[in-house]
Amino acid sequence: MYYLGNSHIYDDHLESLSQQITKKPYAFPTISFKEKKTRIEDYDTSDFIIDGYEHHEPVNMKMRI
Repeated sequence: MYYLGNSHIYDDHLESLSQQITKKPYAFPTISFKEKKTRIEDYDTSDFIIDGYEHHEPVNMKMRI
């Protein structure tokens, strides 16, 4: 399940979004741990290993404030 609240698209985003939806998604990366810890609070970002992460070049859109 995915919930996206207060989402909207501005007219000047249409060209960038049209470009983004043409990109084929890459395979999901895998995540593993360097070592098993007793408590979840003991984990730090350096304890995770992410393998196979790929991304496309960014598609920039003007954000309104």
